Amino acid sequence: MSCATIFNSPTCITDIRTGVPMTAIISSDTVALRERTPNIIFSERSRRPKEIVLVRDESIDTVALMSRWSAAYYLNFTNPYSMTTGVIVDNLTRRKWRYPETVLLTDRWIGENRPGTPTFYNRYARQGALNLRLSFPYVNWFHSAYGNESISSGGFCGMSLGLDYYYGDKMFLNLSGGAIAELPFPEPVLGILLGVQDEYLFSFYGSLSNNHLLGKNRFSVGYGVSYGHDRWNTVYNIRHRRPDDVPEEETERRTNVYRRSNSLGFASSFYYYTKRSFYMGAVYRPMLWQFAGGDTRFKYQHTASFDFGWRIGLKK
Repeated sequence: MSCATIFNSPTCITDIRTGVPMTAIISSDTVALRERTPNIIFSERSRRPKEIVLVRDESIDTVALMSRWSAAYYLNFTNPYSMTTGVIVDNLTRRKWRYPETVLLTDRWIGENRPGTPTFYNRYARQGALNLRLSFPYVNWFHSAYGNESISSGGFCGMSLGLDYYYGDKMFLNLSGGAIAELPFPEPVLGILLGVQDEYLFSFYGSLSNNHLLGKNRFSVGYGVSYGHDRWNTVYNIRHRRPDDVPEEETERRTNVYRRSNSLGFASSFYYYTKRSFYMGAVYRPMLWQFAGGDTRFKYQHTASFDFGWRIGLKK
């Protein structure tokens, strides 16, 4: 599956916002830009920058809209099948590229920048913004401990929901909750049905973190606290083996074990954002205190996830 080729149209839309009326010359077309209202232009997708000549009073400025990968192209990296064929096919077409969806042009909108200097308007990262996050921790790594036992293992599957509140243009609070697992296949239903493993690790967590935006709002670094409910199940699976293949003494010796504990620790994250809603990155949760069987003990555990998702603006 080649996601950009399937989901993207040959053209993309850019909304040019300006605080004063001006004229834009785009290729061979002349467009009158109205102040403080959407000015929609359609552009054929291309890797090359798109030049726009701006005419205001007696001044003329030339700006360039830089192209970048589209959100649909990033979807290729979420599936092992499209990660190879999808990337190859999408690289043979212009549909992997896009121009910014919204651009601000004048100093009345963007502060000290001179008129004609484009700044990309990011409605998800402005003071007072409130965003809903839908995330998929796709690849997860566990180090779990219970009593004198410990295990390290990796696998797939997870989902989380969160809220971002921007109390500054470069800082926001995030409250998240979710669940992750280490199923052996990227397709969770297939992994559960086949039943080819004996150890199953799950973690249900909630976290509160403070985050800083870096690099023109393209990256974020977060740190905070996390609380988790952890499950480590040892289940003797014989569904994929004939009963005659299982010795009687082995069946008696191997019994199912279900371990449950709660833990408290920290959370840190690093994300890369596109200009719009898509993001991807890594989350690390070191847990230092464990609550199990009525006891509280210092017990180091951790989970680490490769995470991707989308932001949905609730307040802008």
